Order: sequence, then C-alpha cells, then structure tokens
Amino acid sequence: MATTKEDIWKAADELEIAGQAPTLAAVRKALGGGSFTTISEAMKEWRAKRVRESQPPPLVLPESMVEASRQWLAEVWKEAKQAAHNEVESERAALDEVRREMETSTREATELADQMQQEIEALTADHDRLQEELAQARARIAEMDKEASAQAQKLATARERVTDLEKHLEGSVSRTTKLERENAAQRQRLEDAAGQNDELKRQLEAAQQRERSALEQAAELKGKLALLVEQKAASSSKRTRRQNRE
Repeated sequence: MATTKEDIWKAADELEIAGQAPTLAAVRKALGGGSFTTISEAMKEWRAKRVRESQPPPLVLPESMVEASRQWLAEVWKEAKQAAHNEVESERAALDEVRREMETSTREATELADQMQQEIEALTADHDRLQEELAQARARIAEMDKEASAQAQKLATARERVTDLEKHLEGSVSRTTKLERENAAQRQRLEDAAGQNDELKRQLEAAQQRERSALEQAAELKGKLALLVEQKAASSSKRTRRQNRE
C-alpha cells in the first residue's frame, strides 16, 4: 500500500514527541521505506504547518479604538505602526524559519541520497555477483552440452555398429567366429562408454541382449548346420553302401 501524507505527518509527530529530529531519513526509517520525493513534499507541508501554528494571530484593532476620540488617534496610529512592524518582524522570522527548514531539508535530502546511494551500490554489487555466477553456469551448461553431444555421437556410432553386427550374424553362419570377436570388442567399447553416461549404459545393455540373441541364433544355426552335415554324410554313406551292393 502506498504511503500517504497523513502517514508521513504521523511519523514526524511521533519522532518529535520522542525527542528525535524528524529528518527525512528518520521519517523514512520509521515508515520502513518510501519514496524520497513523497516524503520530502509531505515534510515541507508539515514544517510550514508547524510554522503557521507557532505564529501569533493576525492583528485586529478593537472597535473601541475606532470610536476613540481624535486625541488618541496619534497614539493609536503609533500603536498600529508598532503592531505592523511587529507583524512584519514576525513574517520575517517566519521566512527565516522557512529558509532554515529548507536548508535542513536540503541537508536531509543529501543524507538520504547518500543512504540510497549506498543501497544502490550494494544492489549493484549483488547484481554483478549474480551476473558472474550466471556466466559460470552458462559456461558449465555449454560444457555439458558439448559432452552430451560427444556421448550422443558415440552412442549413434555404437548403434550403427551393433546393427551391422546383427545383419552379419543373421546373413552368414560361416562368419560366426569373426562376429564373436567383433562383438567382444564392441561390448568392451560399450562398457567403457556406459561409465560416462547412464543412457548409453542402457543402450549397451540392450545391444548386449541383442548380441546374445544373435549368438544364440548363430549357435542354433551352427547346430542345425552340423546336424545337416551329419545327415548328409549318413545319407551319402547309405547311398555308397547301396551302390556297392548293387
């Protein structure tokens, strides 16, 4: 909620009652903050009001003097001149008081400006520190992005290699021994990469599973091939014996 003129006047009255000078800085501190411009304008009105309240009421000539005899006119005129003089002096004193108040306001404004400058410098220091931390964080993020790109490239290479291995395993049983050596080397590379990235580790485990399946299929194909060879050999042997009998 915005600070009102009445809030500022109340704070100034309370400071004065407590025996403290109601300076702009003191009023601002009592309010817990606020605009310097708003406080300064309100305090000008407050000081002018105090000056008016301290002045005597304007001179009003009593009716008896107006009705007095002419012989007292000179004396009345003298008293009126003296009263006017006193009023002029009172106005001059009031102007001096206003001038002193303005000087006080200027001094207080300078003090408040110094205080606000210190706050601004503290905020600037915090801003610079945060900017430095932000720059360090951005540099770290860039480094992590670079590392992630390298890991992604390694993962893509590993995936391509695993795909090639799977195709070779499916396409030719005669290449099983070679594929086993390549798969062993590939598993070692994938295991090394797994220590750097959890995602790459999961991909490695999936590749290993596919490799085991491929090896099992290769072993199964080798068994079937051996069985076919045995069957073919047995069939050839039978055919030879039959031809010999004939």
